[in-house]
Amino acid sequence: AREMSLEMAEMEAEAQRAEAETARAEAEAQRAEAETARAEAEAQRAEANARRLEAQAEREARERAWAKLKELGIDPDTL
Repeated sequence: AREMSLEMAEMEAEAQRAEAETARAEAEAQRAEAETARAEAEAQRAEANARRLEAQAEREARERAWAKLKELGIDPDTL
């Protein structure tokens, strides 16, 4: 009976260790998912910023071109 009790305790301890390892693995997976989500959000912010900067550069180039046309005496609205 004593041996059986000791064996049961060992099996229970092993089951608890396995549960703890599973919980650690799940927590690590959740951390990895959160990090992936943060990285994706950062990439989206970077893309949006790049699009904004590109649009700004295009506006500035258009404004310079219109200013040059006006400087040459050409009305850009008539083109």
